[in-house]
Amino acid sequence: MSYQFVHMELYSRKGRDGRSVDFVLAEAARRPDACLHVQNPVPPAVVFGVDVDEVRHLHDERAATAKATLATGKQRAIRQDQNTLLTVVASHPAAMDSVASNPALADEVKEWEARTVAWLRDQYGVALVSVIRHVDESYPHLHAFVLPEAPDLRAGALHPGQEAKRRVVSAGAANGEDGKTLNRRADVAYREAMRDWQDSYWQAVGLPCGLTRLGPGRRRLTRDEWQAERTQVRAVRHAQDRAALIEAEADSLASQAKADAAIAHAERTEADRIRAAAVEQAAIAKRLHDAAEMRLRKARAALSRASDEGKRILGAAHREADRLRAFGGRLRALWDGLRRSAMEDRLRASVARDLARERTRADEAGRRVAEEARRRREAESRAEDAVASARAVGRERDAARRQLSALLPDLRSEKQLTLGRTRP
Repeated sequence: MSYQFVHMELYSRKGRDGRSVDFVLAEAARRPDACLHVQNPVPPAVVFGVDVDEVRHLHDERAATAKATLATGKQRAIRQDQNTLLTVVASHPAAMDSVASNPALADEVKEWEARTVAWLRDQYGVALVSVIRHVDESYPHLHAFVLPEAPDLRAGALHPGQEAKRRVVSAGAANGEDGKTLNRRADVAYREAMRDWQDSYWQAVGLPCGLTRLGPGRRRLTRDEWQAERTQVRAVRHAQDRAALIEAEADSLASQAKADAAIAHAERTEADRIRAAAVEQAAIAKRLHDAAEMRLRKARAALSRASDEGKRILGAAHREADRLRAFGGRLRALWDGLRRSAMEDRLRASVARDLARERTRADEAGRRVAEEARRRREAESRAEDAVASARAVGRERDAARRQLSALLPDLRSEKQLTLGRTRP
């Protein structure tokens, strides 16, 4: 088989046909006297929630304190034959020996199990207290145990078919409707609700796992029709997997594009900051250069004044030398001339050093401005490439989604089918 199997049952403490809450929990726990149909019993594995013994403890604790409200408004303990536990059994069509020898098939079973647990949690919320796995029978299967939260512990309220039937009966007969007609209409509501429940499981679990909604026997399909339907389901699953892969790649590329854009923005911001700093440094360098030029002009003026003063002093010295006409006077005049010449050389060297330093600062500021402009252009180019890649992946994802929509079967046709393996 390659079609889905999911089934629900209600149990009371008193039980029916020997199947009570105690018995079904003992069978799930693989108690020897309750699992005679299993050749080599293996303890179950807890997939979600608590183990079977804790389920029993929770159930008995709630049942001992649950109260039913009578029509008179009085409360009493709930009846022993009231359904207090709902169970759901889901089975995968892969044989256990095939699962053990085929890693790819084992991965498919793990996916089916994870999707089934997620669907159960979505269906029952906090009322789902446990999901266990059995691997000691022909096919891998799960048992889910659901305990109602209501004070009266009425598990039937969690059964979609029974609730649909109860609502029809509670509303009463329509005009000209007798009791039998009302009951038939309630049964129709029961079957319709259970079909919706089965459809919900197929949409969430069966279809993504490549399982058909019903087997070929219940619909009298030919082998070719059955094979065509299986092929279609596999194609839909392949399209879903491909769409999910493209979606993941698109998300990854989009995240990378965002990261690249953030990096580019940070680089542009840093480039702007460095450029602003370079501009400021260039302005400072210009101010220093202007100050150096001013100092140079002042130095030149000072040199000019010193030269004039030297000439004056030299003229005076010559005159004094002529006047004294003595060797000592001429020697002193020569010494003063030498001192003036050395002072002028030191002043020229100081001004030249200041000018060279300021020119170096101005050249360095210009180089940094050019380098940051180049880095900004590269960052903007990377951001544009990332955006283009994200758009291309988005177009491929949209194409995959359109392919998926074209392959999805019309589930509404299933509304005319009878419920597989679920009885009113």
